[in-house]
Formats: sequence, structure tokens, C-alpha cells
Amino acid sequence: MSLMLGYVGLIVLVCCTPVAIAFGILCLDSFCSITAIAAFWCIVLGTATSLVSEYLWARCIILTTPTVATVGLGLGTPLAIAIDVVLGTPGTGNVSSIIGGVLTIIGFIVVQVETAQWGQLYTYISGAED
Repeated sequence: MSLMLGYVGLIVLVCCTPVAIAFGILCLDSFCSITAIAAFWCIVLGTATSLVSEYLWARCIILTTPTVATVGLGLGTPLAIAIDVVLGTPGTGNVSSIIGGVLTIIGFIVVQVETAQWGQLYTYISGAED
């Protein structure tokens, strides 16, 4: 698992460093107005949260399957929608966001259904016998 996380970090470093350098040189997106201490804390906190999230994702893959772990990450979307609705954030709670959250939860439930049950259903529908 350490090797996989190392490769993920290397790929992110190689792909994102040129973008960060370009933003710094061209002063795009108010990139030049960031103080050194703010940039330091952004890098430290971003690295820490990325490390924790990638470790937990890799751990989920080991404990379940890659599909379930990846779809499980999508459950953050309905959770964020629910929190925004509870907190009363303007622009949330509309019908389309609630439908999107419900569909995400339904998708997670569908992925959780065991493969054997889907295989039995396919066998029953197609009439094929093993």
C-alpha cells in the first residue's frame, strides 16, 4: 500500500507542480497576493488532508472492493447537501440537489447488493442453467 500511495503522490507532484509554477509566474487567480505563511499552511494542511483521505481510501479498498470504496466516496455529496439544508445555506435544498443526493444514495445501495444475488437474478431472467 505504501508503494501505491507513493506513486499517487509522485503523479500528483509531477502533474500539479507545473500548474502551480505557472500560476505563480503569471499571477493568475490572485496567486501572487498569498503571503508566505498562508502558502505554507495551505501546503501543510492540504498535504495532511490528502494523505489521510488517500490512506483511508486505500484501506477501504483493502477491506471491501475498489468499486464499493470509490462509490462510498460519493456519499460525501448527499451528506454535504443534507448539512447545507440543515444549516440553511442559501441556494441549497432545491429539488434538483435533493434528487441528486437521493440518486447517489440509491446508487450506493445498488452497488452494495451482492454479486451472487445479481447472478441469480440473471439466471432466472435468462433461463440459463449452470
